[in-house]
Amino acid sequence: MGSPALYNKEGISLENPSGYDPLHIASSHGHQAIVRVLLDHDSELITTYGQSNATALVSATPRGHADVVDQLLAQDPKQLELS
Repeated sequence: MGSPALYNKEGISLENPSGYDPLHIASSHGHQAIVRVLLDHDSELITTYGQSNATALVSATPRGHADVVDQLLAQDPKQLELS
């Protein structure tokens, strides 16, 4: 099942060596189900920034992950103003 720390707020906010958290990674790879689970667990993750101040929306958009983009915008339409 893994470490309990991975299932709490701190664990799902951990960044990889490149500075990306799980929401940014899932968004950039088009993993809509994972994006949904992460945001259901902690909706504040949508306000995190990755490398070069990229939002999860910025991570998903150039890769053509329209379902993830739609989900992120449905969760927080203000993401357009931040990107």
